[in-house]
Amino acid sequence: MAKQIAVIVALILVIVVGIRLVTKVNYWRQFLTSASPVAVASPVPLPNQTQSAYTLSLEKLTKITFGQETFRFGFQKIDDPAELELFPNFEAKKAAKNLMTDNNCRFLINSGFYSPENKPLGWFFSQGELLNLPENNRLLNGFMSSNEAAGVVITDLPPQGMVKWGFQSGPLLVVAGQKLPLAIRDDEYKRRAVAALTQTGELIFFVITTEESLNAGPPLADLPSVIDIIGQSLNEHLVSAINLDGGSASAFLSQEIQIDEVSLIGSYLCWQQ
Repeated sequence: MAKQIAVIVALILVIVVGIRLVTKVNYWRQFLTSASPVAVASPVPLPNQTQSAYTLSLEKLTKITFGQETFRFGFQKIDDPAELELFPNFEAKKAAKNLMTDNNCRFLINSGFYSPENKPLGWFFSQGELLNLPENNRLLNGFMSSNEAAGVVITDLPPQGMVKWGFQSGPLLVVAGQKLPLAIRDDEYKRRAVAALTQTGELIFFVITTEESLNAGPPLADLPSVIDIIGQSLNEHLVSAINLDGGSASAFLSQEIQIDEVSLIGSYLCWQQ
């Protein structure tokens, strides 16, 4: 009798374990089939941008291919970098289009990253005021600055001596003409903003999106290769390049291309008229 009871108990345990196992398998099967490894934004207009303006800006971007994927890019060359200024927007919290009008910018792009407390991440010097000191950050491993002697430079160390303006950002994408390999944890398809210098010392800003959406762009790990392909397509040899804040907190406003931010841009570069 005891033996029969033991057999019955064993069968009940097997059934219970089996039910739990099937439940877990079904859960993970549903999870894996319903969740994408990366979240790609849908091609919908930004809140402060009409559908026609959104479509027009997307169509003005140039297509490039990287591997099996197609991206789009726009660019702005800065003929006179001396007219480029860095401004904070941490406290004012104004829309990029209003900032462009207020400061008489012919071109505006967001600059570095900022914290949830609306403070710059890393070194930030603007309008004669030091807002934050350099930080040791493996991701924000670059510095972009302007001084009278060298003009605009992109370096891996904070500049020495007097500067007109400067900020910390990253990661660095190209150094001494060589693209840098990146290993990014939890990478995402986000719109990218990039600053680069050519072999002749020309400064170029880029915005990079996916083929169908202004709201997405290449994974950060692919950005060095993507920006290298873009440089080749323009017959430009890029000797240095740095990633700026991207995704929803990025804006690229030129005379031809109008890509608005979704959330606040903490700071920005303004090419004044």
